[in-house]
Amino acid sequence: MVEKGSFILIDYVARVKDTGELLDTTREEVARKEGFERPSFEPELVIVGKGWVLRGLDEELEKMEVGESKVVEIPPEKAYGPRDPSKIRMLSHREVKGKDVRLRVGEVVEWRGMKGRILRVG
Repeated sequence: MVEKGSFILIDYVARVKDTGELLDTTREEVARKEGFERPSFEPELVIVGKGWVLRGLDEELEKMEVGESKVVEIPPEKAYGPRDPSKIRMLSHREVKGKDVRLRVGEVVEWRGMKGRILRVG
């Protein structure tokens, strides 16, 4: 059994339940198939129970065995919160140009004190 405080490596595919939209993955074959970009495709190091991942995932990891694969559904309140379309912003390249930001789908960026994920680049 995986215990709190354990150092583990996890591979994952994270999707929006209702739409199937790919949010993130460590699996290169999944990313390529869906045109998703990420800086690297390697299992991620996590310390279980220390808030390194979403709370709902942390809780599920503690119930798993080493080497086990599992589909986990995480409710919004244990993940990023309810989706709020009013928080989606369209920015021009000029607004982020010159900043240390990679304009790649899936990249997490900080802009004017807010964190977000790049959904599209055009």
